Amino acid sequence: MSVMALLYRNTLITLTAIWTTACAAAAIGAIFGSGRLSLQGMMLLLGGIALGPVALVVLLRPGVGTGLLPLVAAVVPLSIGTGTQSPLVAALLFAMLLTALWIVRGALTRNLVLVRSPVVAPTIVLMLIWIVAFLVSSVNRPALVWLWDAFFLPRLGQLGVVLVSAFVLLLALNTGRDLHWLAVATWTLIICGAVAVAAFFFHAETAIRFLSTGGLFTMWGISLAYGQALFNGGLSRWLRLALIGLVIAWLIKALVMQSIWFSGWLPALVVVLVLTLLRSRIAFAGVVAVGAVWVFLNQSTVQYVLYTQKVEEGDLTRAAIWAQAWELVHAHPILGTGPAGYAAYYMSVFPNSQYSMSTHSNYMDILVETGVVGAFAFGWFFLALLRAGWTARRRWPSGFVGGVAQSSFAGIFGVLAAMMLGDWFIPFVYNQTIAGFRYTMYSWLFFGYLAALAAQPTGTQGRPAAEPEGEIGGSIDYRSELEHPGAPPSVPARGAGDN
Repeated sequence: MSVMALLYRNTLITLTAIWTTACAAAAIGAIFGSGRLSLQGMMLLLGGIALGPVALVVLLRPGVGTGLLPLVAAVVPLSIGTGTQSPLVAALLFAMLLTALWIVRGALTRNLVLVRSPVVAPTIVLMLIWIVAFLVSSVNRPALVWLWDAFFLPRLGQLGVVLVSAFVLLLALNTGRDLHWLAVATWTLIICGAVAVAAFFFHAETAIRFLSTGGLFTMWGISLAYGQALFNGGLSRWLRLALIGLVIAWLIKALVMQSIWFSGWLPALVVVLVLTLLRSRIAFAGVVAVGAVWVFLNQSTVQYVLYTQKVEEGDLTRAAIWAQAWELVHAHPILGTGPAGYAAYYMSVFPNSQYSMSTHSNYMDILVETGVVGAFAFGWFFLALLRAGWTARRRWPSGFVGGVAQSSFAGIFGVLAAMMLGDWFIPFVYNQTIAGFRYTMYSWLFFGYLAALAAQPTGTQGRPAAEPEGEIGGSIDYRSELEHPGAPPSVPARGAGDN
């Protein structure tokens, strides 16, 4: 280890010890000074004490933080109130911490660089457009549009959740070469999904109320499990069969027993079909044929699921909601009404309309909030993601990494379908609230990992080659994963931060 790297590490350890000691002293003083302390207060104090060691680990090994994000999002129910209906959930706070530490680490090591990827430019442009739309909408609005005093915080929260989501993607892109923590992120989500499915069928859901399974949790859990079952030949046969059984049980839960919730089963069905196609065209044709026969024989059931129960639920009003939102797009076509801005327009321009509510569509939200400029940026973003995803799935055809690459690539199509059904990629502050980050984060994280796998340099024989991470970082030889699909990657004895 170089002198600079050793100095960097020792400085971090010293600062961590000081922080932990100070927080522990504050906790002891608060307990003895007040005589009592609420559970939430105790949890916050313990979180403050743990912040130092966590920050140290993340600064020395950035991949740890991104690898733990799914665990934090799924099982940590803690949140901090903001004075509005949008609390700051643990996953959002953790992602903000990771972003800050990544920037600090880059500044301290003078090595704040981004991995080369076609996804980087549209992601940064997307972030800039949302910032500009926020600023422009703050000063340029019709006189008759009334902004109440508390409206600033929701708009800021909407902007913040977009920026943090984009940073999660960039973090995953730059730390995704650490296969150990990529595996932690992947299997954490699969295991949490297995627990949720088991609890559902055994009527024990009250025991896991802390577990967040909303949004696209189902889609990503099914996609990752099915991808490992189809492409990871290194797994034992019983484990691959168990994963397929989990996928089938999960689909029965979402598609048969909870069919009224389109967002729960349609994106999941899309990724299953895409993964089946990627694995075998014959199998895909067989699945489609069986599905077509079933639909033909059960037309009344299909009609009820797709139309009748949605009419009973009042879901067909979305067309009228979108028509009203389109009027705002027509009036503000360039940069839209700004983050969460159309809520104020609805209160002022359409005060008595029964359709003045969330559009329940990410596509419409993006158009109304950031105009055609923002829509163009998102189109560019997804085209770049598809390009990176295609590269990754071709580069990693099998093994654990191959399963993740194929699953994440299929996830693009699942997310595109889900965005038609609700704010499942960017949570709208007046619908899911920014607490929805707890389950929208999965898409940004695994899209970042997908871009990271595509960005691995190619060796002389067209195989991915390892690349050093810097003075205090280790490297992983990805070539062994392709030579022996499913086998663990070879890791140098000197890991990140080791002497």
